[in-house]
Amino acid sequence: MVRVKRDTPLHERAVDFGDGAILSEAILDKANEQLFYVAQEVLDYSEGLLKMKEDGYFDALNRRIRNVANPIENNDVVNLGFMNSQYIPTARAEADLAKSGREKTEHVKASTNQLKIDTEQTLSEARTFTTSIKKQTEVLRGKAEQHMVTAHAYKEKAIAEANKATSEANRAHGEANRAKGYVEKYKPEVKGSWTFDDYRQYAVDGVGLGGACIYNDGTKYKALMILGNTSDDDKCRRIWFWMMPT
Repeated sequence: MVRVKRDTPLHERAVDFGDGAILSEAILDKANEQLFYVAQEVLDYSEGLLKMKEDGYFDALNRRIRNVANPIENNDVVNLGFMNSQYIPTARAEADLAKSGREKTEHVKASTNQLKIDTEQTLSEARTFTTSIKKQTEVLRGKAEQHMVTAHAYKEKAIAEANKATSEANRAHGEANRAKGYVEKYKPEVKGSWTFDDYRQYAVDGVGLGGACIYNDGTKYKALMILGNTSDDDKCRRIWFWMMPT
């Protein structure tokens, strides 16, 4: 599309009237034509400008608006660069967050549906299992009643056996007390370390005169140690074995 337009000079007048000059038709027409042409050009130029419509809003006639500065006041126009630097990243982050939330929701929804299916299957299996258990319980109930009769008979027999065992226990207790009396009466007198239940340190002397003892050593030598008597000279420990003639 080629557009031809007129550009009338506006920096100077086409006619400069002087005092006493003759006003001819040509001169007046030339002066008026400059004003007429300028008015036409301004009208043509205004056709491409923002126009206020009947509703009070401007119409850009579907054209771009360039060289718009960054907004300062709340009612300023926002350019694309400012929008990309300020609002687009935030909007994109919000969109990504919304997308992630939607994906999580879809995942939870799928998991919930699967859980519903599994639950229904489990309930079905539970009903079948409960029916089977109920039948088995009835069978076991009959057997239990039979066993109860048998158990009652065994109970009577067990009571009799328990009474017999009590009598035997009482008799054994009496025998034990009697044996304990013999032990207390005839037990030998023991002094020093005559206990082998637990390990003891060999280096510790025994009690009584001479410090003799028998130790169950579990620390250094790990053996049964006989510690001799030092009452002779306090330097040498002696251990004698006497063989008494019969």
